[in-house]
Parts: sequence; structure tokens; C-alpha cells
Amino acid sequence: KNGFVPNIATNKFNYYAGVGISIPILPVSRPSIQKHMAEINMSISQSDLKTQSQTLSTSILNTLQEVKKNEKKLFTSDDLIQQAHSALNLAIQRYKEGVNTNLDMLSAQTNFQNAQLSKLQIQYNLLISKMDLSQLMGNQWW
Repeated sequence: KNGFVPNIATNKFNYYAGVGISIPILPVSRPSIQKHMAEINMSISQSDLKTQSQTLSTSILNTLQEVKKNEKKLFTSDDLIQQAHSALNLAIQRYKEGVNTNLDMLSAQTNFQNAQLSKLQIQYNLLISKMDLSQLMGNQWW
């Protein structure tokens, strides 16, 4: 620097000393405000818990009603299938005797297949409802 070559063979240490004081400035009312805020947060959490509990209860009741409705539909679907099967047998016999056309027999067959499909759909909905109920109750089914 300034034309002089520094002597790099000597070790020079840098020293720094300092004193610091940290004094927090808190108002006298701060702990009471924090306590009041904690009480408010606790009451909010309790009301959220109550709301979740009520929501869970209504979900369980709705799912139970859905299960009962599907079981009742499943019970009546057997009668519907039996009636459609009887109508199909009757249409086949009438077709063999020449009283009905093949269109009548095909429509009776379609009605029978639709009744069976309806029963499968009801069974599927019943299974889904039972799985939802099991999940709401906290049981693991997977």
C-alpha cells in the first residue's frame, strides 16, 4: 500500500472487545393479556371440538339411515327379481305357443336383467354405506 511492500512473515492478530446490555421492555399487563389470549384460544378449541363431535354424530346417523334404507331395498329387490323371472317364463311360453312376438319376450328378458342389475347396485350401495360407517366409527377396513 502506498508503495510499501508489507511484511507477511509476521503474524498480526485482530482484537475486538465489547460489552452489551439487553434489557427487555415489557409492559406490566403483557402476562395478563397472554393469559387472556390463551383462554380465548382454549374456548375456541373447545367449541371446534364440540362442532366436530356433532358433525361426526350426524354423519353416523345419516350413514345408519342409508344402511337401513339399502337393506330394505335389498329385501324388496328379491321379490322384484322373482316377479320378473315369472314374467319371463310366461313370455317364453307364450312365444312358443305363438301368442306373443319375439319383442315381448325380449322386453321381458330385459326387465329380468334390469331387476338383477338393480339388485347388484343396491348391494354395492349397501357395501359402500357399511364401509363409510366403519370408517366413521374409527375401524380400519383396508
